[in-house]
Amino acid sequence: MENPNRYYRDGKIAVLISPGYGAGWYSWNTEHRECIFDKDIVELVLKKMDILEELKKLSYKDRQEATKRTNSSLMKISKIKDNIVELAKQKFGDGFYTGGAEDLEVEFVSIGSNIQINEYDGSESLNFGYNDYINCD
Repeated sequence: MENPNRYYRDGKIAVLISPGYGAGWYSWNTEHRECIFDKDIVELVLKKMDILEELKKLSYKDRQEATKRTNSSLMKISKIKDNIVELAKQKFGDGFYTGGAEDLEVEFVSIGSNIQINEYDGSESLNFGYNDYINCD
């Protein structure tokens, strides 16, 4: 049975990680395990990822139009990040560290997988099948 507070797609569950260096999302907030599955935050991150994909498709033949669209997209991404931070504080409390919010990405993992989130210098990555794990169901 699917958890209504989590995001699912094609038989997989969404997991949030922050691969950028500096600060992790989960690794700095391990007492809030649900932060890696939160449906509302996943939806915001997916919006951000869609905008970034659209930016990659821009043709730079018309530099003025490309610059205008890039600036507009960057403003949208900044607003999404602000919304993520605000939402995380509402859900997990003011003590929740949101330094990794800017670099959040969504990974889709098979339901029931055992994952471990590793962190090196703030950069998080997923590993599978460890004894000390989080179950994705």
